[in-house]
Amino acid sequence: MTSMTSFNIGELQVGTPHLMADLAELLLLLDFNGRKTIHRNELLSIISQEATSVETIDADLLDEARENDAESHDALERKIDFIWTQLEYRESSFKDVYPYIVDGDELIMLETLTDVQKIYCFLTCCSRLRSFSAFSRFGSISQKWAKYFTYLCKEAVKALAPAGKRTSVRIFDVGSPDRTAYYGTDLRQALPVLGRDLGVISNNNENCNQTSSGDGGFDIIVDYGFDDNLTSNFGILGQCGAQETEWPSKVLESHSINLRHYFQTNYDLPSIMFTPVFYKQSNGRWVNERHTNGILLLDRQRIINLILDMSFEKKITQSPWFINYEISLSHMHYSIY
Repeated sequence: MTSMTSFNIGELQVGTPHLMADLAELLLLLDFNGRKTIHRNELLSIISQEATSVETIDADLLDEARENDAESHDALERKIDFIWTQLEYRESSFKDVYPYIVDGDELIMLETLTDVQKIYCFLTCCSRLRSFSAFSRFGSISQKWAKYFTYLCKEAVKALAPAGKRTSVRIFDVGSPDRTAYYGTDLRQALPVLGRDLGVISNNNENCNQTSSGDGGFDIIVDYGFDDNLTSNFGILGQCGAQETEWPSKVLESHSINLRHYFQTNYDLPSIMFTPVFYKQSNGRWVNERHTNGILLLDRQRIINLILDMSFEKKITQSPWFINYEISLSHMHYSIY
């Protein structure tokens, strides 16, 4: 009998190896069997159990389930092969960053994790927030972790920001400390501050005053002011998508073209899409290159590389928000027994 506390697998994207590999890693992180290791046959069994509910099965797997048992089993075995190949690719690609070992048909989680390996696990959790359904007296765990992901991205993007005292990196997202203390909670007040920092030519006041809530599609802002009272400062516009499959729909939200709704600008600023998903196939190519158009895509591996470049691992894992994440995680468990 499957028993769950605060973690619900939900829909299975069995035909999507990079997402199913996350599930295998998360099961070990949650100590689902008390052994910190999972055999490929255990993963197959979990998929088969969860697939008995139409609500938790994708269309591809549902079609296979309608075939005879032998054919269905063979189809699942092939999908497990693809998932295992993805796990092997991660181990070779991430090297010492990877908190797991692929040993034949077993995936093993390391007993003691380094700071960067803890960050890897956090990003994996953020890649499947829909499965973390716990609520605390402070609100939804998944919503809190999505906010924490933005905090992490703020640190990572500093590796791409110009060095020097004129550079600022802030979070424009609603509810962030930067939004409250610097930009202002009212969007009608926050947008003019943003425009000033970016050195826009002028504000489109009618559009800036349309609504008092929201973030206009911008989560993270990097600005470099030249202190010459002229237009056209340098900036980077960032959008954070802590969603498993929905983040591609947000790719162009922070694109510079959307600034034109609020401001008249001299040029298009570079824009970044942050996703905690490891968005690479086992051959090293993007899962879908269409979702990399128009922006700089920073997936799990790229985000971690930026953090390593800045030597921010310990700074992040010692942050109060990261400690809160680890406390929340320690109270979660998933068991198939």
